[in-house]
Amino acid sequence: IRDLQRELALRPLEAERKIALLDRADTLNLAAGNSFLKTLEEPPGSALIILLSAHPERLLPTIRSRCQPLPFRKLSRDDIETALHRRLGLNEVECHVLAALSEGSFHKAFGDERSLYLEERVTIIKAIANLSTLAIGPMLDLAEKLSKEKENLPQLLEIVLAFYRDLFLILHGRPESEIVNIDLMELLETMAHRTGVKTVLYQLAAVLRTIDLLGRNVNRQLALEMMLHDLAA
Repeated sequence: IRDLQRELALRPLEAERKIALLDRADTLNLAAGNSFLKTLEEPPGSALIILLSAHPERLLPTIRSRCQPLPFRKLSRDDIETALHRRLGLNEVECHVLAALSEGSFHKAFGDERSLYLEERVTIIKAIANLSTLAIGPMLDLAEKLSKEKENLPQLLEIVLAFYRDLFLILHGRPESEIVNIDLMELLETMAHRTGVKTVLYQLAAVLRTIDLLGRNVNRQLALEMMLHDLAA
């Protein structure tokens, strides 16, 4: 935040304005938020400051009151699938999975998350699907391993959430086009009918609760241990 403040205080050399994009602004802690407040109250005349947040309700009220809301619409899944096929030459399944997990975000579909969604996705889903067979030791090891994935943890939890959502949709007879992990249909159908609606709803709630907790800067490993315990139950 201090580096950004210093940069915005300098006059632009080439363009008329400086544009600052602050991604995931809702993750700013209290000290950083309060420090940035003065810049928002009296921004340099040459600066345009954009705070990006999927959870604007988590922004400090003092920051939120000084901003003008501007919703950004998501791209359709079909648009992203078409772009992935044309620009990257991905096959139909890869395009489907990436478009579904990107949730309408062009950046997520084409960014660093792409290899994670395509390559690590299957590994994490199979690990989660086998939780009920793990003893407490290996389960705690998995929680520790996930907790160390600080940068990728939000995306990994999105993959876990999509897995349980797929189970829920299968149990309700939804078409395959609505399933994210269509390349894992055999595993999904086996898990869905072995688990049942009530348990899947419980598991979905456990993942959503963990995502919310981690957004509040709690102990990552403890939150993940609790989640894995609930998912294995």
